[in-house]
Amino acid sequence: GMAMSMGSMKMANAMREYRNKDKKIIVAVTITSSETTLGKIEKISKKDAPDNVKIVTKKVNGFTLKQVYAKERGKQNGTILIRLYGKDDAKGAVFMLNYENVPDKEALSIAKKFNWKGIKKLAADFLK
Repeated sequence: GMAMSMGSMKMANAMREYRNKDKKIIVAVTITSSETTLGKIEKISKKDAPDNVKIVTKKVNGFTLKQVYAKERGKQNGTILIRLYGKDDAKGAVFMLNYENVPDKEALSIAKKFNWKGIKKLAADFLK
């Protein structure tokens, strides 16, 4: 991970990769005080998705979660995206879990093991 601060701009990024045989998960948390493209990613909807991609938006533990994954039979790849702090394109914190060769339900179960409320609090304190 890394953190930097220059004047009023602050940013922190942490990333971790997990592997087990052919399964791969990359978890990243980004906290930033500047505008980002993450808000644009969050606004992607079902109508924007190609035919082979499914996008599901739901509430989990008080957070809005977006899960994007391949519809194709046998494909078990996707991304889980959760804005933990902030709104739209402005400052905030985002949790992202990318997965390969992991069933979608298992990926969501793994994502739930992370302390989203704790990360949200750290983000708020970092961006003060």
